[in-house]
Amino acid sequence: MNRKIKYFLIGLFTVAVAVAFMVLPGTAKTDVSGIVKKLDNKSAYEASYKEGNAKVEFVLRKLMNIYHNDGEEAAIRFATRNRLELENGRIAVEVEIKSTASYNTSRFNHTGMPSTGDEGMEQAMMMVKNRVEQLGGIVEKTYNHYFQGKADIGTLDRLAELPEISVVRSPVRFFTQAIISEGVADTKAGSIQSLTAYRNNTPVKVCIIDGGFQNYSQLLGTELPSSVTVQSFTASGKVENGQVHGTAVAEIIHDMAPDAELYFAVISTTADLVEAVDWAISQKVDLISFSMGNYWGPLDGTGITNSLAVEAKAAGITWVCSAGNSGAEHWSGTFNDPDGNGWHNFSGSDEMFEFYVTAEESHYYGVSTILKWNDWGTWNESTWDYSGATQDYDLFLYILVDGEWYLVDSSENRQPGYKYPYEGIGYYEFDEDTFWGVKIFKKNATQNVKFDMYIPTFTYGTLEYSTPEGSLTSPADSPNIISVGAIDAIQNTYHYYSSQGPTADGRIKPDICAPSGVSCSDYTYGSRSQGYGFYGTSASCPHMTGAIALLKSKTPFTTNEIVQILYGRAIDMGVAGADSKYGRGRLNMAKD
Repeated sequence: MNRKIKYFLIGLFTVAVAVAFMVLPGTAKTDVSGIVKKLDNKSAYEASYKEGNAKVEFVLRKLMNIYHNDGEEAAIRFATRNRLELENGRIAVEVEIKSTASYNTSRFNHTGMPSTGDEGMEQAMMMVKNRVEQLGGIVEKTYNHYFQGKADIGTLDRLAELPEISVVRSPVRFFTQAIISEGVADTKAGSIQSLTAYRNNTPVKVCIIDGGFQNYSQLLGTELPSSVTVQSFTASGKVENGQVHGTAVAEIIHDMAPDAELYFAVISTTADLVEAVDWAISQKVDLISFSMGNYWGPLDGTGITNSLAVEAKAAGITWVCSAGNSGAEHWSGTFNDPDGNGWHNFSGSDEMFEFYVTAEESHYYGVSTILKWNDWGTWNESTWDYSGATQDYDLFLYILVDGEWYLVDSSENRQPGYKYPYEGIGYYEFDEDTFWGVKIFKKNATQNVKFDMYIPTFTYGTLEYSTPEGSLTSPADSPNIISVGAIDAIQNTYHYYSSQGPTADGRIKPDICAPSGVSCSDYTYGSRSQGYGFYGTSASCPHMTGAIALLKSKTPFTTNEIVQILYGRAIDMGVAGADSKYGRGRLNMAKD
């Protein structure tokens, strides 16, 4: 596969994940006889339940079992398939410390340990840090009451035994949503670009937070400004790390606002993002452009990223993000079990959610599924965590072979021991085009919760049941972030993958729509006229960011006034007025 085709596909489907996992899944071909077993009833389900410390995420407990029973090579294969970062017997983890009622003030003091204003919490943090290191691990970053680092794979249960620890999980990672852009003409930005600059002596500063900026140095002075300021907050420390996604985003912003100063920040995890936002604030930037997201959280406007957005807003920064590309990959529904056997019925007596995946797609992207439900509890702004789940549901993945369903894998976190209402499975390959299936089991629950399920297999139109509404990815739900949906740059029509609102608490999102399917340089996703181009809400986000930056440089208006001007000039689409498909409509910079 040549470079341009590869970059085009990654941009079209926006599957670049974190820095450590930016390449293709690299897993062995699935051997059904070796990994699946029949699971037809509740008793079989009970037999499949794996023991271990419930505070440790289920996928990490499985990794420990494989490591102890089958050896390091088998553990490495499992970690690679599940995109877990395993190296030299150490696994990347995020450790959450139990919060205390008196815990408050700043997130951390930039000396390696949090400054909480609570002596008891600081002692607990130091105790856990020491325990991690005693067990052969490394603490790399701290924020609020979280550690990110590496833990010895065989010691996770022992680590979780500490009463001060709430959860041990794999780090929450953000994924990307992925020549003069056609969006300049489509948004009528050209009419603004010709105006005399209002702020010649104080150029607008835009920080692009993304997964990587491969080839950006080749474009300085042409598709990008002659110089940019760069910083990586990932473990590798690399800015040009193989991912072209951020470079393509930067090209669009430069096309829209040629005089803007650009700042590049590379991230992968939440801890990285905390540092990147602090850096953006220290650089006194005006705008953040964030064409990334994840499935974590209740999508009700709360969460760590929203808290960071509040801090950025207080520093005078306007944050713009992509709405997500899950419009055709999402299902939502309330648990329904009319026959009382514990399995959710998606419709009538149907307990199996089916979807079709070609062999090529399974090898290129990996088959995966994510389930969460409305049981996060109360958000605590000072401690940056949720009070946690009380209802326990589990997720199972199947494959159809020769007319029979076989169990491939499961996610069986034990809520409330495992704090969060979240299950995830992936990533699997198969050598044939076939159907896959998902089932949901009520393990230990007293409430019929509302589910949100994402199946990011890039098999649009093959889901047996689909719910475009509520398909946002985080942080597009934040009331302090402008979220942008996607419309076609040429045809001005809705792109079926663009995530829709409303948020879980009923607010309209996205806020506006902007062009997708635009041309970039051959160093990123290539020209649309040649069959390539940059698709996804990842491309829409920088168009809105660039529009704000351009007007800020050319007019005396404040950023907030500019946003309202753009909302007012947006071309209404769909039903009259703002809605959760198009927001206020299509981005338009002209007065008429």
